[in-house]
Amino acid sequence: MKSTLLAGACATALMLGAATSARADGGIDPLLGLDWYVSLFGGGSFMDDYRNTFTGGFNYRQEFDEGFIVGGAVGAEVYPDIRGEVELSYQFNDARDLNVSFGAPVRPDSGEVEIVNLLFNLWYDINLDTVIKPYIGGGIGIGFVDIRSRIPAGTAWSDTETAFAFQVGGGFKYAINNYIDIDLSYRFRGVLDVEVSPPGAGPFAGGAWLDDDDLLSHTVHAGITLKPGN
Repeated sequence: MKSTLLAGACATALMLGAATSARADGGIDPLLGLDWYVSLFGGGSFMDDYRNTFTGGFNYRQEFDEGFIVGGAVGAEVYPDIRGEVELSYQFNDARDLNVSFGAPVRPDSGEVEIVNLLFNLWYDINLDTVIKPYIGGGIGIGFVDIRSRIPAGTAWSDTETAFAFQVGGGFKYAINNYIDIDLSYRFRGVLDVEVSPPGAGPFAGGAWLDDDDLLSHTVHAGITLKPGN
């Protein structure tokens, strides 16, 4: 997962640097007649509880602390006021209370969830003819999930999965000039049907999860967009 994130981050940084250099040298011609852009963002991640039911009727609920998200995107205006882009992001949240139906809530000794999302987005820009431009939209793609939790007794839950991912949301772009925008946005994100492996110990020995659950989160971003083709 970390190598996937590093490769994407390096590629985004190289494109950002190349675009800045090209603009400084007098501009570049739009590729395929499109106005391209590169954006970078970061912010807070607020994840919903992960819930599941185990053989024998045991209920499992993992809570998470507030975390963070960072990422970048490369895109272009593909139709008037419609942008298409490819986004790569990394999201991290620490585990909080682990609730199981046969015992009191337990604070894990350690635990976290890491998600790398590769998404293909479409955004609709609402043109108000001002320096502030609202937008709405979303995207679909792939989520790479690594989730871990270990309670003081030593019982551990963990899994690494690749699953369908999505996001919907919107925000506001503020144009500093023709080449740079500042972006504030909200996204509702999800990775669907994530299964956490049972520990195979104590009351869980020989059992299995009865269903999968979705990892859902709310994220708030601040970002910057460079538009070298304008």
